[in-house]
Amino acid sequence: MNTFNEASVIDSSFDLSFNNIENIKLHPEYKPFIGANYQKVRVLFVGESHFIKFGNTMDYTSWYEKSTTVLFENSAYEERENIGWFNTRGVIENFLKPDNNGKKAFGIYREPAKIIMSLKSDCTSYPEAFSYMAFCNYFQRPALIQSQTFNQIIEDENDITRNIFDEIIEIIKPEMIVFLSRKAYFAYNKSPEGVIIKNYQHPACSWWNRKNCPEQLKMVLEPIFTKLS
Repeated sequence: MNTFNEASVIDSSFDLSFNNIENIKLHPEYKPFIGANYQKVRVLFVGESHFIKFGNTMDYTSWYEKSTTVLFENSAYEERENIGWFNTRGVIENFLKPDNNGKKAFGIYREPAKIIMSLKSDCTSYPEAFSYMAFCNYFQRPALIQSQTFNQIIEDENDITRNIFDEIIEIIKPEMIVFLSRKAYFAYNKSPEGVIIKNYQHPACSWWNRKNCPEQLKMVLEPIFTKLS
């Protein structure tokens, strides 16, 4: 499997339930990516946030009240291009295209996938690795500056985000949550009953290797993937 094939990579069985989450009703672009083999391992990988790339003229304080369609209906063409930058499944699909695998910007997807491929001998491509992964960003609104950390702009936004994330967890019932962002981990600050929580540096930053995160994550995932052999 060398190219992205949605039918063989994505498990869409959770989508009806996702559509009942109010923020996903408003912003379907934030629907989590669930791999076709996720239910064999039940590990959810969590990043920090998407970001906008073009302009910043909209009122993002209305994010949790107005839909993407309404928010962007009168925006300039360039700013509407931002929608593609916060479409979780669209971004991952873009990464899974062979020409994009090596780009630095996709480190948050590439590095965990490489670890899965090292643990499963018959898993030899990024699409195959992603079929075992579930992924979402913790913050359910894009950061307003490209490649910068997420900052709260709405009163009680941390509580809003935590509640949305809890709804996602309730639907897909992970047995392990792997935070690939310290900020997201500390913002969540919870340990759901029966769920193992792990947190690591962002794979695209230098601390990912300095802190030996690849080996640590590999050791955590190894027992899970050994059971599949």
